[in-house]
Amino acid sequence: MRTSALGSVVITDAHIMTQDPERPVARAVVVHDGRIEYVGTDEGARHEDRGVDERIDAKGRTVVPGFNDAHGHFFHEGMLKIRLDLAEVKSLDEAYRRIADYARANPNEEVLVAERWDESDWAKRVFPTREGLDAATGGRAILARRVDGHTAVASTALLDIYRERWTGPTEGIHADSGLLIEEPSLEFGDMVQASPDAIDHALGIMFEEARRLGITSVQGYERVTVWKGWQRRWGTIVRSGELPPVKAAISTYTQHLDAFLDAGMMTGTGDPWLRYGGVKIFADGAIGGWSAHLAEPYQDRPETRGKQNFDDETLHDLVRRAHNAGIQVHMHVIGDAAVTQGCKAFAKVHEGDPDGFHAMRHRFEHYEFGTHATHDEVERLGIVLSMQPNFVGEWSAKEGLYGDRLGERHALTNPFRSIRDRGMPLAFGSDNMPFGPIAGIRGTMTAPYPQQRLDFDEALEHYTRGAAYAEFLEDEKGLVREEMIGDLVILSKDLRHEDMGDPGLLDGLDVHTTIADGRPVYSAKHVVRTPA
Repeated sequence: MRTSALGSVVITDAHIMTQDPERPVARAVVVHDGRIEYVGTDEGARHEDRGVDERIDAKGRTVVPGFNDAHGHFFHEGMLKIRLDLAEVKSLDEAYRRIADYARANPNEEVLVAERWDESDWAKRVFPTREGLDAATGGRAILARRVDGHTAVASTALLDIYRERWTGPTEGIHADSGLLIEEPSLEFGDMVQASPDAIDHALGIMFEEARRLGITSVQGYERVTVWKGWQRRWGTIVRSGELPPVKAAISTYTQHLDAFLDAGMMTGTGDPWLRYGGVKIFADGAIGGWSAHLAEPYQDRPETRGKQNFDDETLHDLVRRAHNAGIQVHMHVIGDAAVTQGCKAFAKVHEGDPDGFHAMRHRFEHYEFGTHATHDEVERLGIVLSMQPNFVGEWSAKEGLYGDRLGERHALTNPFRSIRDRGMPLAFGSDNMPFGPIAGIRGTMTAPYPQQRLDFDEALEHYTRGAAYAEFLEDEKGLVREEMIGDLVILSKDLRHEDMGDPGLLDGLDVHTTIADGRPVYSAKHVVRTPA
């Protein structure tokens, strides 16, 4: 599908980090009708810039391919801009004060939601409680969800709503403390669904945020109601003669697999701007909530090794059914025991259809605690690793959350250097913690251990070229090369003489201009708005 909204632009006097091994750097790029037509010198670009809509003098700034966030929750991030965001609070008392203020300011909300508290940043590393939420809200229904989403705390009134509406397993609901672990926290959005207007509002917020951060493609995870909201919004935009502000590959969750199988959905179904990605299977939980499945007990809770969400037979059956239907599997694995179990499930499917398995590029999401043995198996099976370097920046220091939970084992997590050196397919995403590729690049450049650390140009590859491979579109985007889609980012600095391993190069680094399909859609000086 092509529309008149496809743009034409020429950029000169730039330091272009192309991600193309055949031409790693260039000075100029020309885009016509949404596709890159020329990459090379300023003089060459002047011969090719006939009929362009806009000419941009980059003034020596660095240009890179449009960023591709390989693992995000786009709608949820938009809802965070609407709901109470506790990411910056520094104590439990402050969290309760913010919740009380929010409750007073929103007297008509049936269920209040507070997001992203993280006790690992607090002097007293304790969770909120049911009684504390009751006191802060005056007895109203509220869900306070931890930053990882796998753990939350409910007030007494919200627990009453769960008793009426919840149809899933109840083992994760702890009435005394209000603690919700795994399914009851993760599936809250299916039980208390956002309205179409709220979905539209949240997506609109995130369109602008993506442009500001240089993100031209997203690979995300949504519930069926939100998937329908994406379709509705995309239809409105395309019918208007414009193009959507980001390209999206949206995946759904295990509980929605039957509905998508019945509808005949396959990975790649859709158009160039909105495609079905695959199915996300949670094999385990998260380290912060002690629910990632470990081979050995947690250091700070030696009575538990976390949570295995499926037995081996059920996990294999889910993978097999999705694979046979042409649906890419995105398997969430964080703990080392979960990684081992996931490898076994993938290997059984691979055994019956090795060529088809490799073609599907099934994925591990997070893969934080892989081992040398699982590296070998992942490499043999051709599994794509979709990882989040910002996790390292947030929690991997010895005195941080992972040190508390894992002890000395925390140094074994997120071995990006080891994975890259082996040439394994690696894509980077944010998981919204925080949203934004530059934050993720900082995470791996400043990682505490050598096996985690990458240089700027190496990390950049996995936010562009590597992420495109993860969604089968490496021939369309992720490189600045002739015939590729004209998605580009002009950064705020000239990096040509910088030491790519020095985190100092990130100081003051930001997005200057975002170009999607050859159209400037964001400028640090002024936002170029298109209908959304």
